[in-house]
Order: sequence, then structure tokens, then C-alpha cells
Amino acid sequence: MRVHRTMAAAAVAMAFVMLLATPASAAVWGANWQMNETSGAMRDSSGNNSNSSSIGAGISRNGSSYVFAAPGGPGSRGIITVPDKANLRPGTGTFTIEARLLPKIGDRNIVQKGTYSSTAHQWKMEIVNSSYNCIFKGSGGDQRVGNATGVKNTVKPGVWQTVKCERTPTQIRLVVDGQVRATKNANPGSIGTSGKPVTIGGKANGCGTHCDWYVGSIDYIKVYR
Repeated sequence: MRVHRTMAAAAVAMAFVMLLATPASAAVWGANWQMNETSGAMRDSSGNNSNSSSIGAGISRNGSSYVFAAPGGPGSRGIITVPDKANLRPGTGTFTIEARLLPKIGDRNIVQKGTYSSTAHQWKMEIVNSSYNCIFKGSGGDQRVGNATGVKNTVKPGVWQTVKCERTPTQIRLVVDGQVRATKNANPGSIGTSGKPVTIGGKANGCGTHCDWYVGSIDYIKVYR
């Protein structure tokens, strides 16, 4: 009996040691908003819990995508706000902004963190003149690719498209439906957006009537390394 107890105790001890030796699973940098909810907050499935703090009245949800209506006034504005977190600040790291979109024509802000000014930093995906545009603004300056570099007519109204804005150590890129549509050799430096929320579908609150609201549907948005 004593032998069995000794063996059982040893097994328990070994299991405890193995548990301590196994690293806890940690969330990776970024966020994954699948936009599958029909109510409540927009949930981040990356493990970082970067969930929305507010969703505008102009957004409807069908369980597979979010639909952003054309705003008719303050009560119908379709902006989603996600509070600032360290996992949304890219710094100097390589990262990608990815979205699956069913857009309509217009100058629209799809997703951004940070605001534009002479000193502010920002990462952003937008539509300008029926073309996608990527903005990476950091300590190395304001770097843009897509519409800003002369690549036009990349938006297909009424057609689902997967769009990526990529930042590498030496380049920034626009990728649409798996094809690299624009590349620029540039390094925006460290992108510091501490204290600034992520907004989806337009600029942050307080922008008046010029929020550049996105109109159309969004299946998902992800930021990742």
C-alpha cells in the first residue's frame, strides 16, 4: 500500500512540474474583429479583448457582417470605437491591416488609430476617389500608398473585396484580393498612437459633419503581425 501511495505522490509531483514548465498561452499582437454579433459589443477574438466601447446607431448587424448606412444626421452616424490598448500600437514593428469589404463609392475612412496633425501618429485604411489608400504616419513622417501614389479605381462597388495595408521594415504596400496593387519604399518610423482609440467607419467623435463615414458592409477587420 505504501508503494502505491509513493508512486501516486510521485505522479502528482511530476504532473505539477510539467504544468509549471508549460508556458501559458499568450495573445499575439493585434486584434481580430469578425463582426458576427447581432447585439452587444463588437468582440475581439484575438485573445486581447480589444472589444468596442460604442457602436453608432447607423450600423445594423446580421450575424455575418456589419452594414454601415449613409448618415443622415448625428443620430444615424455609423462609427465603432475601440479603446486604446498596447496591442493596437505598432511602434516600429511589421504589421498588416486587413479588411473584407463590400463598399460604395465615396471618400470614406474604413479603420484608423490616431488622428492627423503635424505631430500626431496614425495608421489607417481609407477610400479616396474610388481607390483604396493606406496611411502609416510615425516618427519617420507621413507615408502613403495606393491612391496617394497614383493607383486608381481599385474599389469595386457592390463586390466583396479583401484589402490589406502592409508595413514592412523597408516598404508599405496595398494588396487587393491577393494582388499587390501598390508598393512604396518607405519607413514611417515608430508609430505611436498611445491614448487614441481605434475607429471603424469614420473619424472619432467630435468631427462634426466631416467624419468621412464609410458606407457599405464589413465582414471583418484584423490587425496582426
